[in-house]
Amino acid sequence: MPTALPGASLLLSLPEELLVCIFLLADHRTMVTCRQVCLRLKIMIDCSAALQYEIELAAAGMQDWKTRVDVSNQRLRLAKYVEAWRKMTWSACQTLPVDEDLSLRMISISGNVAAFQNLLSTGDITLRFKRFPSEIRGVELAEWNIIFPSSFIPNCLDIDEAQDLCIFGM
Repeated sequence: MPTALPGASLLLSLPEELLVCIFLLADHRTMVTCRQVCLRLKIMIDCSAALQYEIELAAAGMQDWKTRVDVSNQRLRLAKYVEAWRKMTWSACQTLPVDEDLSLRMISISGNVAAFQNLLSTGDITLRFKRFPSEIRGVELAEWNIIFPSSFIPNCLDIDEAQDLCIFGM
């Protein structure tokens, strides 16, 4: 006959709100495994929108977007995102600018951020960045510029949107 694990009854004596907070610190594999421990944990994990969101997010191979949207809306967005990829449909179409005289050219694109280089009449260079919007992910359109003097002309650039980082090289 199986014996109870030491501390198992102590864990189950904790209030449900505290258990949810503890599981939010765990990875999705731990949550899925704990669903199999007992009926109380299974029901608690299955009924918690926050825990289900974490499990569904991991199943989709995604990371949290850290928005200020409540969990139920995040789950709806995630479901739309997964469905859009499954059906290969998009929610919006953006046109990239094309400059006929080549003073503006795209030099990098990473995720939903594109970088364009613009040669000014003064010899200076403006890097123009455009973050494309995504209704499903709750990302708004953003554009910004960085002006470099002609003495510093970046010849390479890399963007890591997850870290809010842009690296220039000369």
